[in-house]
Amino acid sequence: MWFLEHIWWIVSLCVIGFFTLMSLRYRIPLAQLVLQENELQVQPMSETTQLEISSLFDRQYLESGFPYKLGFCAFKFNLGEIILESSCKGRLKLWLIDEFDQSAKGSVKAGKRYWVDGFKIAQTTWKVDGSTKVTLSIDNTLLLAETNVNLLAFLLGRRAPSVVIKGVFGGPPKEPEEEHIANPVV
Repeated sequence: MWFLEHIWWIVSLCVIGFFTLMSLRYRIPLAQLVLQENELQVQPMSETTQLEISSLFDRQYLESGFPYKLGFCAFKFNLGEIILESSCKGRLKLWLIDEFDQSAKGSVKAGKRYWVDGFKIAQTTWKVDGSTKVTLSIDNTLLLAETNVNLLAFLLGRRAPSVVIKGVFGGPPKEPEEEHIANPVV
């Protein structure tokens, strides 16, 4: 009897729990990495290039006609998370812009989880939305981001990392200064 009286509360709690724990997972190319004069240059992808390249590299995500898969990423309000795969070791130099008020990190380790507001490679800065988990990897000269976006966050408009202008995070020390060069991922 008690169960029947409270069935709507139980069902609504299950639905809320599902939305706060589940995520949509998709993989997109973020940038083309080019080494010019011993300096890493980043060329962000245009939307048409992203679709063409993702259809080549992510067939398992696109075979069903729906580019998303279900994943797991808890709703964390404004906290964004980033992980670098081992393919980035020694090949990628990046700054991690801390989610909190700490200075940008220029020395990062592959496989470790960081709470970030964004990241910067060469002269390009990306914003990482809250309640998303981004895994960066490199395939030849292509920087790929596999992004898990919590279902509630997805409905609020959160997506994969996007390019932003310099100063959007408040400038130094939270953002790296132009003349400082990050160390390669270890």
